[in-house]
Amino acid sequence: MSSHRPVLGRLLSPLLLLAGLLWLSSASPGRAGELDPEFATTVARASTDASLSGLVMLRAQPDLEAVERRLTTLGQRSRWRRHQHVVAHAQELAARTQADLLVHLESLRSSGRVQSVQSFWVSNLVVVDAIPEVFLGLADRDDVGTIYENGAIELREGLDAVDLERDAGIRELPDALVCVNVGPAWDLGYRGHGRVVADFDTGADADHPALADRWRGAQEGVAWWEAWKDPYTDTTYPYDAGTHGTHTLGIMVAEEPDGTPIGVAPEARWIAAGILIGFNVSHIIECYQWAVDPDGNPGTIEDVPDVINNSWGTSHDCDQTFWNAIDVVEAAGIVNTIAVDNTGPGYATVNSPESRAASPTVNFGVGNVNPHVEGYPISVSSGRGPSPCDDAAIKPEITGPGTSIYSTLPGGNYGTKTGTSMACPHVSGAVAILRQVNPDLTVEEIKTILMETAFDRGDPGEDNAYGWGIVDVGSAVEAALGTLPLLPPRNLVAETIEQDVRLTWEPPEELRADDPLLAYRIYRAPLDEPFGNEPISEIASFQSNLVYTDPDLPEGSYHYVVTARYASGESGPSNEATAFLVPPAGAEEAILGAGGAGLHVAPNPFNPATIVRYTARVEGPLLVTVHDAGGAHVKTLVRAERAGIGEQAVVWDGTNDEGREVASGTYFVRLEQTDRIATRCVSLLK
Repeated sequence: MSSHRPVLGRLLSPLLLLAGLLWLSSASPGRAGELDPEFATTVARASTDASLSGLVMLRAQPDLEAVERRLTTLGQRSRWRRHQHVVAHAQELAARTQADLLVHLESLRSSGRVQSVQSFWVSNLVVVDAIPEVFLGLADRDDVGTIYENGAIELREGLDAVDLERDAGIRELPDALVCVNVGPAWDLGYRGHGRVVADFDTGADADHPALADRWRGAQEGVAWWEAWKDPYTDTTYPYDAGTHGTHTLGIMVAEEPDGTPIGVAPEARWIAAGILIGFNVSHIIECYQWAVDPDGNPGTIEDVPDVINNSWGTSHDCDQTFWNAIDVVEAAGIVNTIAVDNTGPGYATVNSPESRAASPTVNFGVGNVNPHVEGYPISVSSGRGPSPCDDAAIKPEITGPGTSIYSTLPGGNYGTKTGTSMACPHVSGAVAILRQVNPDLTVEEIKTILMETAFDRGDPGEDNAYGWGIVDVGSAVEAALGTLPLLPPRNLVAETIEQDVRLTWEPPEELRADDPLLAYRIYRAPLDEPFGNEPISEIASFQSNLVYTDPDLPEGSYHYVVTARYASGESGPSNEATAFLVPPAGAEEAILGAGGAGLHVAPNPFNPATIVRYTARVEGPLLVTVHDAGGAHVKTLVRAERAGIGEQAVVWDGTNDEGREVASGTYFVRLEQTDRIATRCVSLLK
């Protein structure tokens, strides 16, 4: 492991030596920060006007243990609450501790010494592109920890394999699915339904017939940016820059059009980040930050993946640049599976990020076995332990089938590939299935179940080839069925009655005698704002009518959820219900003006969303659209062939028909019905 002590004195080039000595002579006696030794070498060898890219890691990092203690104190076991607490804590810490540093960097940018700055909260760091002397100065700051080079990453590509012939029509499960014993889980109905996987790879072919309808971005009401991240070219639709990503994704979720399963969890949906190959660490951090909260709302959970499949890595033994980000992502409830390197069978041939030696449930490494040979031998190329971080910790944690694995390829094709990259998504699919069994299983619980139920191969117990053994989905599901899922209430409905909101809901689908339901908690927040930590009310579970009235609310728009409080803790949320409270009777006509056009937009100005309220006077066709100041069409909000008579409402979220955010400015909302046209001006301020 790197010592992280400054090595500037012996590494500085003659061109930088004088400047370095002058800087050191004016510095405080004890340096607060430090340059990672590898980056120190880069800084020393660079010319004085060279532009370098560094990861400035702040000394203060999220206190995830404190968050865990707070969750325990509040009795909040649900993944929903975990996600809210962790994201809010990480964002608040970054905003508070980066403020002075960002002001300093902005002053250096005005002088030309800093070219660009990018701030992150998923790992409390700032990516800085600057000349070498800037990094020497930053290393002397009390708020800076270690400064790393913004280096390159690489895919765990392995080898292409000869295509295996497959019989046409109905056939038995492929060898790889037999190897991971997925059949018993499927027989019980656990195929990943309702779960989301994320693939960090070369991208994905979203038009592939075995993948297209499983892309979460194809679901109604889901914006593309919640389901696809391209940090390089900002594309808005998933594509594959190679073939690797489509193949790994298929191993998780693919199902052929005739219903033949390829993936371990063929009913799960997917999102993807096109990290590509050979690009900088900062892009991976950017993708982690996106994946931990794709819709940008910490109060929602349906957009957040259950697992991130990482079939990539670095050639460094113990590179720490990803560790803080992975910790935050996993604290928020997302499992990370990581393919070990394909540089076996030598001693300690696992690299970063999977080489971390903190515990068996941190940086979860996956090795490669051959599912086509009796006994499932470990692949020669699969990386072996121990961890080079401490030369002791056993690696990998688990193995999966990765040799000659049949899966999807771009262009609607299929084929086989070999490598730990192919083994890793088998484990990721298993995670999706376990989350279907119990959505609130923690990351540590899931990894522990996978290790404890693995099919032991190699030396008895844990070893540096197979880890704990080959993932066994059927046995893992059996173990997960013994846990206590905290099922939420169902079918929440909000009804507006003058200035009151009346909520009704149904009890959880199933109740358990060994974990009694004690009460229901009601949460309310303004629309597009996250729910607070405390409910607005709590009612006993034994009352016969599950009804709650929220009285005398001011005009506005609100959303609600209800949770179930069990003896063991609080569940996740019910479905969301939305309520729009309009002005009192008589005020509407005053707002609309002469003629009562029946169209009202508020708030105005707005950011990020506004509510368009309109009145349909007849049951004929109705159209509500948004146009820019030049009259060009921006978005269709409502298109109804037969509108219901009365007042209705729709939210405009500041996007166009393609789901892309529009710029600040003046827009016009237009209502058309029979011979009536009404227009309202609205301003978007960002």
